Amino acid sequence: MLTSLSPAIYQYVEDTQSCEEAVAILKKAYKKQKNPVLARHLIATRRQRSDESLAEVVQALLVLAKDCEFKDVTAAKNQEDLVRDAFISGIMSSTIWQHLLGHSELDLLTAIDLAEDMVQKQSAPYSSCKVPATISTMCVNTSA
Repeated sequence: MLTSLSPAIYQYVEDTQSCEEAVAILKKAYKKQKNPVLARHLIATRRQRSDESLAEVVQALLVLAKDCEFKDVTAAKNQEDLVRDAFISGIMSSTIWQHLLGHSELDLLTAIDLAEDMVQKQSAPYSSCKVPATISTMCVNTSA
């Protein structure tokens, strides 16, 4: 097996003692990790393309659903997950929703806290700015 690996891949397994150990290291390095939060987002935002039949859309959704890691849950948990997914999908800031989708385990309250923290960090530079008197005076005068 080792002789058929490229040098870039061989560096991962050159110090292994067994084939099983090498395979385990390569799986860890190259196997795509599942992210159920991202998978649910992809399902929620998946739309039919102009060249797709309805059957093709359903097939694509079923493939995406495999990464969602659905479990038996209560109605309250289902509701929370649905609200979390809608919250993430509806956020206007791509920076914030990309950050949230990077978390493979994320409940609604954590999603809200992370989003609010990012808003605070993004707005922090503006909250410490001193507004020149002429601009603040103009703002006051125009509002009257």
